[in-house]
Amino acid sequence: MNQPPKPWAVAMALFSLGTTSANSAEPVSFSLKVDETAVFFPTDASFDEKAGQWQVPIHGWVYEVEQSVVRKHAAAEVLEQKFELLLTAESEPIFSERVDLLLADNERGKRLWIRLCGEKFALNESEPNGHTHTMLSISADVASVCADAGYLHYQLLLSPEDTQQVTGRVRLLSHNGFSLISDIDDTVKITEVTHRERLLDNTFYQPFRAVPGMPAAYQRLAQNGVQLHFVSSSPWQLYPVLEAFREHVNFPDASYSLKYLRFRDSDFFNLFKSGEETKPQQIEALLQRFSGRQFILVGDSGEQDPEVYAQMLRQYPEQVLGFAIRLIDDSDQEARFEALMRGLDEKKALWFRDPERLPLFFASLQREP
Repeated sequence: MNQPPKPWAVAMALFSLGTTSANSAEPVSFSLKVDETAVFFPTDASFDEKAGQWQVPIHGWVYEVEQSVVRKHAAAEVLEQKFELLLTAESEPIFSERVDLLLADNERGKRLWIRLCGEKFALNESEPNGHTHTMLSISADVASVCADAGYLHYQLLLSPEDTQQVTGRVRLLSHNGFSLISDIDDTVKITEVTHRERLLDNTFYQPFRAVPGMPAAYQRLAQNGVQLHFVSSSPWQLYPVLEAFREHVNFPDASYSLKYLRFRDSDFFNLFKSGEETKPQQIEALLQRFSGRQFILVGDSGEQDPEVYAQMLRQYPEQVLGFAIRLIDDSDQEARFEALMRGLDEKKALWFRDPERLPLFFASLQREP
């Protein structure tokens, strides 16, 4: 039976808690201006058994909201002329929020400070795209004391006159276990990526809508200990509205791996890059970092998810148990399926319309020797 750490052990661990890129003894400086915003993305910590430490990634974005009425009006005019998409009183707040995020000014050279487990840490300076990445090392003893239900929570340190409340969370992910890597657009959220007009309408004008049955299916998996990771070609700028959507429709908590995008007005028509360009590297990063876990991959038939996932199954047969593809239309996928599964066990792939089949499919893969 595991015993709680002795008080002296916790004190020593807190004393030695640190990071290779920050010194908590350094005086705190507040580089975030009042008109700038920071957001932290949920991440997963991995455990280094040799060092007895959690490797805790902190990933944030520093930006200033672009409230350009002229640029938003110009974008709305182009969308109306090319696609007959009309901005209404009902859709205007949705349009403004999402376009403001995409047009936001990235802030480089910002060094943020956070408070985590009672200690202050300076993060690495933000890059030209406004993103900051820092890896902290936290002892198992400290994490056991300050973790809450398997998560570490932290807060951005701000100047006294700044009234923002910016927090972040890190999931402590065990070396072993089961994970679900899921696409977002047309897998869990109705986007209609293959139809340009409807894609733009769903992205900029309409409330995000869940694919019916998918939140319940993912919740069933989560109740059995399966951890969710979203890997998507959606841009990082849309994370705040994607996370609000996840909470609203009751998908389980998740980490995110999205696409870096330097947004220009022309990118309204090219928001979602091919999954073959972005997803293999994103998925491989998870597989390699959590080499003891086993994964199922879930996507849709609209673009290249089947091809990417079959490639991952071939390259990582010990980790990738299988993949499931949501059929987005009535087109015949038989020839595509046969080509993808050549040389693979067909029982490791599921093409589905009914999300209720997902938990049963996952269970069948877990039972296989």
